[in-house]
Amino acid sequence: MRYLHTMVRVTDLDASLDFYVNKLGMKKVGEMDLGSATNHFFALAADPSQPMLELTHNHDRTEAYDKGDGYAHVVEVAEGSDGDGPGRLLVLEAREVPGPGRSVIWIP
Repeated sequence: MRYLHTMVRVTDLDASLDFYVNKLGMKKVGEMDLGSATNHFFALAADPSQPMLELTHNHDRTEAYDKGDGYAHVVEVAEGSDGDGPGRLLVLEAREVPGPGRSVIWIP
């Protein structure tokens, strides 16, 4: 399996860019404009074949995210059964479990 990226939502894009680029030394390797949101992709090396961090900035969001709704997903690719075939994209998302002590589980 090959790890592709983890997605996290941000409200203050400038502060997030400053932290990941200027403090951690990550490099921006791309972005995707979705209209109401923009996905920004970062890697420790300016090489999009390496695992990345995806920061999603929802343009109209004003309230801060909490630990339960700021995280969105992890993406990995599982290689074909023979090792040479096409991979299968696996997206792991966090979902809340209703009830006492609400917790988060992983859903493949």
